[in-house]
Amino acid sequence: MAKSADAKSLLQNPFVFSPLILIATLLALAVGIYFSPYKDDVQEYVAKRFLKAKAKAEQAALEHTGEEKARGFL
Repeated sequence: MAKSADAKSLLQNPFVFSPLILIATLLALAVGIYFSPYKDDVQEYVAKRFLKAKAKAEQAALEHTGEEKARGFL
């Protein structure tokens, strides 16, 4: 009987239950996007953002070091 009472009080604790709801919501959102016709659009958007950030980081590296020196590392 003690285990049942502990399990009920654990799920009633907002510090445990709130993250579970957040994880389940994010998982449902990811599954919904994966199976939707907008998957390609989302992937293209993420890829553009990633490549833009990568180019920005490379530019910053070239500015902080000499261009000839940095070209060997990038």
